[in-house]
Amino acid sequence: MNSTNIEEQYYDDLYFDSDTADEETENSTKELFYDEKLDDDDELWMEKKLSQHGSDAILSCPLCFTPLSYHTQKHELYSNQYRAIFVENCKIIKTEKLLYDESKRKNKRRQNGDESSNGSNAKQESYYPVECKTCGTKVAVMDEDEVFHFFNAIPS
Repeated sequence: MNSTNIEEQYYDDLYFDSDTADEETENSTKELFYDEKLDDDDELWMEKKLSQHGSDAILSCPLCFTPLSYHTQKHELYSNQYRAIFVENCKIIKTEKLLYDESKRKNKRRQNGDESSNGSNAKQESYYPVECKTCGTKVAVMDEDEVFHFFNAIPS
């Protein structure tokens, strides 16, 4: 029994030593992860980023809400689509190529009475799929002119 009392006493003396308590409080105040100016700096950075170009919306990924583009232009015909040149957090899949047959759209015009299009000019536009770099959700396509067409993004 004497040996356990000695061990407990030794542990208590070492654990509650006042010299180490002073060092701990001194270290914790030096290593604080709080910066009083950080919020102001973040606000200035965001204002600068948003004011560089006019934008119809800020687009975010629908699955993980990661920002995809701060500078977008709304599509003229489709209200849920946007286009952008400057994007971030996007991954272009260059190994996959999507083809869109332009003659299909022209055939629809011809059926509506627009005869100005010629059926012999079968042109195909190519697009690359674009996905969110964070979660992998397909959010857009990129055309040959490197313009991103967003069809699956949340505007804010």
